[in-house]
Amino acid sequence: MCNSRCRLISLVFLLFFILDAAAAQGWQKFVSSDRSFSFHYPKGWKVTQNQSSAVEITNQATNEQLLVVAMPFDAAKTPRQLAEDMIALFRQGMPDLRASEWQTTPESRDTGVHFRVKYTEEGKKYDSNVMVLKGKSDAVWFSFSGPLAGYDPAYAVGILEKVVSSMAGGTASLPPESPASTAPDTTRTQSSSSMDKNAKAFLFVLEFGLGAPLTVSQERVILAELQDGWKSDSPEELRKYDQYPKLVQVILKLGQSDLESIRGDLEASVRQWINDYRGKSESVNIIESELKRRGRVFAAGDPPLTEMAASAYAEITAFSELLQSNPAADPEDIDESSVVEIRQQLRRQWNAFSKTDRELIGTAPALWICQRAILDHGSAADRDKTRAQIRRLSASGSQGSGSGGQASNNRDTGRELSNKLLQHNTLMAIQQQTFNNYMWSRGFNYNTYGKMW
Repeated sequence: MCNSRCRLISLVFLLFFILDAAAAQGWQKFVSSDRSFSFHYPKGWKVTQNQSSAVEITNQATNEQLLVVAMPFDAAKTPRQLAEDMIALFRQGMPDLRASEWQTTPESRDTGVHFRVKYTEEGKKYDSNVMVLKGKSDAVWFSFSGPLAGYDPAYAVGILEKVVSSMAGGTASLPPESPASTAPDTTRTQSSSSMDKNAKAFLFVLEFGLGAPLTVSQERVILAELQDGWKSDSPEELRKYDQYPKLVQVILKLGQSDLESIRGDLEASVRQWINDYRGKSESVNIIESELKRRGRVFAAGDPPLTEMAASAYAEITAFSELLQSNPAADPEDIDESSVVEIRQQLRRQWNAFSKTDRELIGTAPALWICQRAILDHGSAADRDKTRAQIRRLSASGSQGSGSGGQASNNRDTGRELSNKLLQHNTLMAIQQQTFNNYMWSRGFNYNTYGKMW
């Protein structure tokens, strides 16, 4: 008989296979106009073949660009020397272009080189990773460029490696191996930190499928159920779940059309899983409850306050107050009693909010799932920035949070949820910064009925 852990694991693998297939489908083939070569590039990007020797592939939403160029060839020159010749040509249009971080090995110095390039184009600053490969009779420049602010070199190199690996003569290019199907590392043992990382990654995939964040207390129950089952698994069995952080990165890098399609498939799978195991697992009960309550009205108004928005906004506020006393806190450290208190205060004050503020609070579920994803899966700099932004929400006035988030007698009047211009402006700034800088977060939108997407 399948126990609750077995049922939860069945959902883990169901979501894994959906996203693995989605990742494999996230590439399109390019064939040159003379059909002399082909390669694969991220699905949905715009391709321009300027000349027979140059192909530009652009993600217009993020200003990211792949460039594949057949370079002037000189058999006597090393790949670095050929690259420096190409840089000199590019500098004619971009005088400030500078190359750095040259990397090669004694074994590959005659066949390839990798380096970084920074430049300014039309007044905007860009960063770029470049690979130059030299063959017996030709040399090819592969580069990935993006705006300097928020540039992710690891992501850039990952894309470049897949484009390069797919390069083929004629029309023979095959899709690169998807991140989700990469062979696991069998040389290491499973640590508690990696188990925690894998479990959090699974939760992100689940919440992405739901189109809404679970509450911190709900996450605790699901994590406990999942990790309790893992205690009896061997290191080899546990390595299967190393794929989940990779699946998170697939979601974070997908284009808008892919996000909408995949999220719909994920939610359909979650709903089917719920139908199969309804009433047989606490995790199933939590997820079904969350799906039902997304549009439930918590406080009437124009627009009304939904259960989902109230929980998300209360958790953001409670986390902000906690950060006042513990700047390194994580969302799982939030005191549930503080969340309950803030929810009730929000309900009492709902009529005192302006319509603009009500609409802003309505975006809290989408914003909160994005912020938590950054805190769990973002770079150290992104995590620090996110904590600093959220901390500002309760940076002025008496918060009564000196005990690390516990309620105090005068906290209700001290917080003044409905009368804080600073809080409104800060929340608006966080929203704009998140939705402008993280492409994947644009898949979340909110209406007054609580429906995501």
